[in-house]
Amino acid sequence: MAKVYQRGETPVFSLITRNPTTGAKANPDTSIKITVQNPAGTHVVDAAAMTPGDTGEYSYSAYTLPADGILGSYKVEVVVVNNGNTSIAGGSFEAVERTT
Repeated sequence: MAKVYQRGETPVFSLITRNPTTGAKANPDTSIKITVQNPAGTHVVDAAAMTPGDTGEYSYSAYTLPADGILGSYKVEVVVVNNGNTSIAGGSFEAVERTT
C-alpha cells in the first residue's frame, strides 16, 4: 500500500544502506540520488542528492506537492552506487485532493 499525501504536503523519503556482507549499516562510497516522477511522467525531482544522517541513513524532504499539483500515483527511484555496483530501489506514493 502506497503512502498518501495531500496537495501542499511534503513527502519524506528514507533509506538505509547496509554492507552486503555483514548487514551492518554502512555509507556507500558515493552519494545517493533520488528521482520522483509525477503521474504525467515529468521528473519533479531529478537525481537529487539524499541527505545523510547517522551511518547508513539517508532522507529527502525538499519537494512539496504543489497546491495545484497532479493527482495520482508518483513513482520514486533511488540509485546507490557503491564500489562500482549500482543498486536501484523503487516505490510510489499517491497524491490526493486536500481535505479540510
